Amino acid sequence: MTERRNYRYKSFSMFERTTRYRWIAIQAQKYLDQTPAGTQTSLDVENFLDAYEANPPGGDAPNKRLSTEELLQIINFRPTNDLDLHVIVPNIDERLTEDEQQQLFTLIQTHLPPPPTSSAANLRSAVSGSTVVPSAAEPSNSKDLAKAAGAAPPAATR
Repeated sequence: MTERRNYRYKSFSMFERTTRYRWIAIQAQKYLDQTPAGTQTSLDVENFLDAYEANPPGGDAPNKRLSTEELLQIINFRPTNDLDLHVIVPNIDERLTEDEQQQLFTLIQTHLPPPPTSSAANLRSAVSGSTVVPSAAEPSNSKDLAKAAGAAPPAATR
C-alpha cells in the first residue's frame, strides 16, 4: 500500500503538485471569505475570548462553561439565532438559562463582526458539501492549473 501511495505521489511533477496545492489554497480562501469567519480578524477573536473569560454567561460553574470546541465553533460560525446556538452547544437549555443565552448573544454581537453579505445559496451549497460546478475561470486540469499559476503547462509524458 505504501509503495502504491509513493508511486502516485511521485507520478506528479513538482510543478503539478505545487499548482494543485495553490489552487486548493485559493479555493479554501474563497470558501472562508464567504463564511462568518471571513470578516473576522485575530483582534476580534481575542476581544471575544477576553470578554467571555472576564464574564462567562452562567458564571464560573464548570457545567455551564463552554468548552474550547464550542467556543471555536461559535467564532467560526457566529450564530445569529437560537437554532444556530442549539446546534453548536449541546444541551444548552440545561446548561444556560434564557438570560445567560441572551448574554452570550450579546457577547457575540458586540465582539464579533457581522457575517458577510454574500449569497446565502453559495454558503449553503459550500456547507452542505454539494458539488460546485467550476466556472470557466477556475482551473480544471494541469494545463489550466499552469495557466492560473502563470507558468508554462507541463509537457506531455508517455
